Amino acid sequence: MRTSILVLTAISLLTFSSCKKECQTCTKTIGGVAGNFVDEEREVCDENEASDLEDSSAGTTVWICE
Repeated sequence: MRTSILVLTAISLLTFSSCKKECQTCTKTIGGVAGNFVDEEREVCDENEASDLEDSSAGTTVWICE
């Protein structure tokens, strides 16, 4: 019984440790008369944060996360 619990615990730990978060690169561009230029790049590993950045885009300032 004790051995099976240890084996299940070990399998669970290996499974969770092999899961990697999907990170995205978020790029902020600003448009102007001379064209668009990259103002900032961030590595974002939280889906909500990436969505919030994209939602904050307004006017000529645009966030794109890929």
